[in-house]
Amino acid sequence: MHAAGVWLAAAERIAADPFALLRVRGRGRERLLAEVAATRGPRSGAPPSRASTRPRWGPPAG
Repeated sequence: MHAAGVWLAAAERIAADPFALLRVRGRGRERLLAEVAATRGPRSGAPPSRASTRPRWGPPAG
């Protein structure tokens, strides 16, 4: 099998299920979402502040 065929098959699999790559690395969807939730902390229900919605890569809004 050609290397290009391997990459194509992998890309198709990941496109069909983006969490497939995480499972290969030993981390499934549930574990990833639990880690993200733990990092974010409890939700307060309040809307995000203006500073947290500004992209990190652009100039400051003003």
